[in-house]
Amino acid sequence: MAVEQVARPTDKEPGLLIVWVPPNMASRGAGFSFELPPEFTSTMRGPDDVKITQIDGNPLQGWMHYDPQSRTVQADAVPQGALPWQQMATVNGKRMVIAVSQRPQLTRRN
Repeated sequence: MAVEQVARPTDKEPGLLIVWVPPNMASRGAGFSFELPPEFTSTMRGPDDVKITQIDGNPLQGWMHYDPQSRTVQADAVPQGALPWQQMATVNGKRMVIAVSQRPQLTRRN
């Protein structure tokens, strides 16, 4: 799995975090987790300072949750066809779009 912070959040614009999930972790019934970047969570005063929702503001789906102690987003038993998806993380007013997608498989050429 690869996690890349493409853009840092500002007071006016959200940042962008891209998470590439290998096909075996993105398959039906598998799970994965990833940590939020320390630069993004460094302003946290407590575990309740982070809010993660679907991109439209609705709560995360049942197979996803955020663990405030480890500062990780966890996906358990990912449903078939669930990827790609986006979430919105907010820490003390700064926002970060989290885009999660299956890593494309590269084919070898002879």
